[in-house]
Parts: sequence; C-alpha cells; structure tokens
Amino acid sequence: MPKSCSLRSGAPLPRPPRSRRRWLLVKLSIGGLAAALVAGVLSLALTSWAQPIDDAHATLAQASSVTPLVFPTRGVVPIGYAIFAFALGGTVGLMLRKTLAAVAVTLALVVAAQVGAVELRPLIAEPVHRVTALTAERVGMIEGMNDVVTKVEAWPSEADSWQLSNTIVTTPGGPEYRGPTDQEKCTPDCREWLGAQRLLQEERYVPAGNFWLAQWRELGILITLAAALSLISLWWIRRRPA
Repeated sequence: MPKSCSLRSGAPLPRPPRSRRRWLLVKLSIGGLAAALVAGVLSLALTSWAQPIDDAHATLAQASSVTPLVFPTRGVVPIGYAIFAFALGGTVGLMLRKTLAAVAVTLALVVAAQVGAVELRPLIAEPVHRVTALTAERVGMIEGMNDVVTKVEAWPSEADSWQLSNTIVTTPGGPEYRGPTDQEKCTPDCREWLGAQRLLQEERYVPAGNFWLAQWRELGILITLAAALSLISLWWIRRRPA
C-alpha cells in the first residue's frame, strides 16, 4: 500500500543502491571515453601542428619532446590526464556534492598531479648517468669573480635530452669543481687550461629516445589512478544514503 500511494502521489522513489552504482558506472564509462577521445584528437592535432617546430628545435638543449614543458602536451599522456581528471572530478563531486567547490578542488589536484609528475617522471623514464672527460671543446660557460673561476658549465652530451644534472667534478660523485685556476694560463680564455686538468663531466639526463617509453608508462599510471578513483566513487555511492 505505501508503494502504491507513493506512485499515485508522484513522489520519487529512492533509487536502489545497485541501480545507483550501475548509473554511476555508465556515466563514468561514457564520460571517460568522451574525455579520452577529445584529448586524443587535440593531442594529435597539436603534435602534427608542432612537428616542424619540434624538429627545428631538436638540436637545442631544453627544447626536446622529453622536457617537462613539452612532454605532457604530446603523444598519449594528454589522454591519460583527461581520463584521470574526469575520474577525479567525479569522485570529488560525489564527496563534496557542491559543483563549484568540486571544480576548484579538482583543478587544484590536477595541477598538483602535473607538478608532482615532473619530479617523479625520471623514475619511469630511465635516465642515463654518464661520466666523461672534460675537453676544451665541451667547456661552455665559465663564471668568475675578480679573475677567479667560481663555476664551470659544459655542453650536454645529447643536446635534445632532458638534463637532470650536469656538473664538473674531479672524481665521479664528488663535489662540483670551483677552482682554483691558474690565472696566468687562464687569460684571456680558460677553456684550454681547464681541458688539460683531467676534470670530469658528470651528467644525468633523459635521452630523447626514451620519449615513448615514458609516455606509455605514465599513461598506464594515470589510467590505474583513474580506475582506483572510479572504484572509490562506486564504493562511496553505495554507502551514501539515497
């Protein structure tokens, strides 16, 4: 009798928990696929448009596709971030139940995730550790004060790589070289003298050839996080009263 009265009066019936979970699963699936499709099309368009620019800058340090500024806008990683952001927004929205607050929190968390990814990306990109003898030709910028050399920089071994560190040392793993120098032999150019001091160039960098390796690994991590968030949403809507 209560059920028939409810139907006659037009009052909404509470949605069964299983029905709500099915509804949420459909929404997450359709929305996630739509976000992935849009991000994939935009990434493909941007990659195609920027290919001549990327090729022109391929020989410039800090301008390759593996650097932090370019990497998240190329390849398949934008798809992963779109799926992750959609799943995150759904979870936050279910918990807060306030649209504006959910949007603000989601944007903040997505930005934080991208910033954190820059710090964690070397762990999945398999950086190269290389120690080579410093030659006069490899000496780049020399910083000094009052005719005393305070810092020596060298050109990277691979110009199109993402340089994580590049220091001049006397022994592998040792402190950075900061002199002293022979001022008589260092005038007017110190490069030849430095090249004869048996100094070492110690580098840690992500080569451009590891671009797709890092792309697929980061995509896998983002999809895993999105799946975990979706499970949290399904669990949350199950325990939440109708």
